Amino acid sequence: MFRAGRHELCNSAICGLETNQRAGELNALRERLLPFLEALSWEQEVAIRQTWTIAKGDLDRPEDAFAPAMLLSALLPEDADVAAWVAARPPGILQALTAARA
Repeated sequence: MFRAGRHELCNSAICGLETNQRAGELNALRERLLPFLEALSWEQEVAIRQTWTIAKGDLDRPEDAFAPAMLLSALLPEDADVAAWVAARPPGILQALTAARA
């Protein structure tokens, strides 16, 4: 199962996005993350429940919110609760999500 603070792929992703990585690196990041998002969609109910558990728990660092924000916004793009939770994250999280979606 997922644990807050152990999303090293996503943590490194947000660090890179916050430092304005080049377009090629962003494309490589998207390619690395897409299989994870696709796999989570296979058992979407479980993925959403576990991701909310992490999101609402104590995160070790502010950047630990990137992984749950990315997952929840990808799996529930129209959900008002997700939108509100994501909007309440630090500005760096929002910037990284915007860059990852571009």
